[in-house]
Amino acid sequence: MTAGASLQIVQSGKTFSMHAPRLFLPILASAAALMSGCATPHASPVVPEGSYCQTVMKPRRQVCITGVTSAYLAKGVAELAGSANAFTVYVVRNNWADPTELADVRSTGTPVVQTLPQTFARFRLPPGQHELTVSWRSGATRTVVSGAAGEVKYLRVKGWAFWTLRDFSFWQIDRNDAVELTQDGKFIGDVESNP
Repeated sequence: MTAGASLQIVQSGKTFSMHAPRLFLPILASAAALMSGCATPHASPVVPEGSYCQTVMKPRRQVCITGVTSAYLAKGVAELAGSANAFTVYVVRNNWADPTELADVRSTGTPVVQTLPQTFARFRLPPGQHELTVSWRSGATRTVVSGAAGEVKYLRVKGWAFWTLRDFSFWQIDRNDAVELTQDGKFIGDVESNP
């Protein structure tokens, strides 16, 4: 069919005439408009130095932790080792239903460590009993841990989300589970509390 050709349709004795370019162009324009949204690349936001960010898909935005400690500067992090003169607690946040939102973890008298999914932090505390708290936008939960100098404990922060509901909880885990959960995790905080 040539560019100026027309298509004639005979139906029930009536003849209908249609020009091919008039039919083809609206279809082509509609397809191009629909596909252009899929082909648009999302610009990668700039991540400030010393920050760790994750992307929330809907609405598309970045959630960042600032002031992240370098794992290279923190000794014994890769092995999840303890300290001879402190009670060490590793807090691991890694759960399949964990929402991508900030949750703050702290022990009484220590600075807050902001966490995201697949992150972990180390708390070096004086020997004895300590309360750890995880808090988020709509709630908080607490747990109590105790240990002697040189002892190491591992806590997992499990988060879940359903629609607008959020909840986090602490679970004590063993060293093997902690090593597995931190393998692909990001070390984000090293907190030392002096007695």
